Amino acid sequence: GISLSSQLFMFLPNQNPSINLQNNKIKIFECASSVPFMLIDLTKNRDLSDVKLNDCKIERLDVSECVNLKSLKMTDNLSGLTAKNVKFDKIEFSEKTSLSSLILVNNSLGSNVIESISKLENLTYLELSYNQIGPLNVSTFAKLKKLQTLKLKATNISNISFGTFSHQGNMKDLDISDNNL
Repeated sequence: GISLSSQLFMFLPNQNPSINLQNNKIKIFECASSVPFMLIDLTKNRDLSDVKLNDCKIERLDVSECVNLKSLKMTDNLSGLTAKNVKFDKIEFSEKTSLSSLILVNNSLGSNVIESISKLENLTYLELSYNQIGPLNVSTFAKLKKLQTLKLKATNISNISFGTFSHQGNMKDLDISDNNL
């Protein structure tokens, strides 16, 4: 595994460094640093099974194509998460998260993950394309009042109840293409 701590980054001259750890053999990633990061990119770490962000200050995290990643515990400070082609069993979101952008494409999301996402009131960008979400009801996105972009391409939606998107007064972009409507 790899663990990031503040001592590792004392030599970095600028605030908010980006760390690219793509395509390695990392199995466990743990962050215990007070250094604020712009981006931590863990894409294509096929052995990665566990990510522990603790109280790290990370603006964006990308864990796309980490095919063995089963569990992710979010930090309150994370504002953007991208996870494409990951088959999560569990994603833990904090009640007071500042997450504003969430991209979960082709992840075989279960109803428990969708229920957790529906409580993320700060989201402005949400992409759940290529997941088998199925029917939407009025309460699915009711708490996501700040949403500006919602992408639900190829999510097996066959019916949309009247009022499903009535709480999204800021919506600028809705993609519900390639469904069974």
